Amino acid sequence: MKGPFEFDGSQTGFQVLKEKINQTREAHQLTDVILGIETTAHYYEDLVRVCGVEGYLVRVINAATTAEIRRKMLNYTKTDRVDLNAIVQAILQGHGETSRKKEEDFEKLQTLTRARRRMVDDKTRCVNHIRLYMDHIFREFQGKNIRVDGKNQVMKIFDEITSKSSLFLMKHYPHPSDILTLGHAGLRELSIEHNLKMRDSAIERLLTYARESISKPKETLVAELLLLRLKLDEYELIHRQIVELDEIIEGLLLETDGGILLSIPGIAMTLAAELTAEMGNLENFSSAGQLIKMAGTNPVVKQSGGK
Repeated sequence: MKGPFEFDGSQTGFQVLKEKINQTREAHQLTDVILGIETTAHYYEDLVRVCGVEGYLVRVINAATTAEIRRKMLNYTKTDRVDLNAIVQAILQGHGETSRKKEEDFEKLQTLTRARRRMVDDKTRCVNHIRLYMDHIFREFQGKNIRVDGKNQVMKIFDEITSKSSLFLMKHYPHPSDILTLGHAGLRELSIEHNLKMRDSAIERLLTYARESISKPKETLVAELLLLRLKLDEYELIHRQIVELDEIIEGLLLETDGGILLSIPGIAMTLAAELTAEMGNLENFSSAGQLIKMAGTNPVVKQSGGK
């Protein structure tokens, strides 16, 4: 074939590509087919997959590689012909990955770990909103300044606002008046019934803070109470989604060599999965220095001393 041609990203377009390949094979009596495909966002992935199924040898070329080849050719323009020539040169120089199965495993892991990180950020923002609404509804619920040995010290009811006991009370008994209505006996009964494991000290502090609270009457906090309930529902949903993701991510991690990172003290599943996903296939690196450079943690010394 002479000159570039176009085809769309569908089965119809793929048939056009196959016809062009077959015509070229017959014209030049060729047997093997090597396709060079440049990475363009995620659009190239399906084409790589169907070409692999067809039995073609596919070499995936990083867009940065073709850009570097154009620079070496002193050609700073970007047209279809120039790009095609750069891809051909990349293949001839041995660039490009041919093992897509392994790359796909890392891509899945990367997609899920990045999604998990976004969910964790959403979860953090959700907790911040919960804190804000509780400041209006029951300010002392998150802790109160107490004078101890001449120093101010924040005394909390619960260690974490997202603990099981804290979430349950915020959802069902968020206002000081709710706590006082329950009393010590009611709170103890709730703790036993719902396995909240509230200590007597926490119950006493909760009642004390409720009695001393200067929060607005509950009937004036309709908007805040509604928004608090919605944020608590959102928190529970995000938390469940993260737990589900963690199970899938752990399974994918253990299918890669990244599982060995779990043997390092201080590295748990989440960090091991993120490191593995972002590093990708270590076979792509021939030295530790290349990996360090990719991570951007290779500071260069620049000094004038001695010169």
